Amino acid sequence: MSFLAVRIASFWGFVILGLRPEDDAHADLPTFTLVLRQAQDEGENQDGGENMHRASCLCGQISITVAGPLREVIYCHCTQCRRQTDHFVAATAAQDSDMSIDGAEHITWYAASPGARRGFCATCGSNLFWKAAGSTSTSIWAGAFDKPTGLAASRHIFVADKGDYYTIDDGLPQFAQGG
Repeated sequence: MSFLAVRIASFWGFVILGLRPEDDAHADLPTFTLVLRQAQDEGENQDGGENMHRASCLCGQISITVAGPLREVIYCHCTQCRRQTDHFVAATAAQDSDMSIDGAEHITWYAASPGARRGFCATCGSNLFWKAAGSTSTSIWAGAFDKPTGLAASRHIFVADKGDYYTIDDGLPQFAQGG
């Protein structure tokens, strides 16, 4: 008989895992729970490394771990991002091979255009992802990450589509379309 590890919770620096039987024939057996490890310091990544990043939706049904570098933040002012978020988007990105997602069954994907899709939590509605068709990386909304993120913005894109109710005056490069 084999067991599946099921993430139960993550709080106060602890990751709680449960073990349950893999097959339904043994579903009557109890689920075991264990504390995986404690973070050494609040604000420090659990493995102590600079390339371990954690993010989640508002309700906590979806949690994302990135075990690798994050791209700099890009501000997107395109019409689709504005309509999805009611403002512009601040997004970083990670290689898919560096990402693990707990609660992926709670992600709803919407194809806003033929070349890309957007992912959000089906429970709380948090916007989380933008994924180009055929890409090996996924953009992740920067605001979903736990602090400290170590992130910095690099540029504004699609500023020709930006809302007329705000100005961009942070000194970062601005591109009328992508950039």
